[in-house]
Amino acid sequence: MLTASLTGYYFFGFMGFVYGVALSGLPPLIYYLWLQSQKRILIVKYEMYKAAFLCGVALIAYLGSSLLLIIWPITRIRI
Repeated sequence: MLTASLTGYYFFGFMGFVYGVALSGLPPLIYYLWLQSQKRILIVKYEMYKAAFLCGVALIAYLGSSLLLIIWPITRIRI
């Protein structure tokens, strides 16, 4: 996690840091799926259901944040 976040920050700035942290769980997930397939307990259909749900939630979150930025632009926020 530390390596991915620092590498992302070095190359892409703050958004690279965010993406590095968000994607840091990908290698353990791939290893876990590989272990399941080795033990013959991987059910691909259920993994696809999980991925579809995740994509749906991500799309809704993206659309919601875009809508909020249209309604309430960042220039109005005063701290």
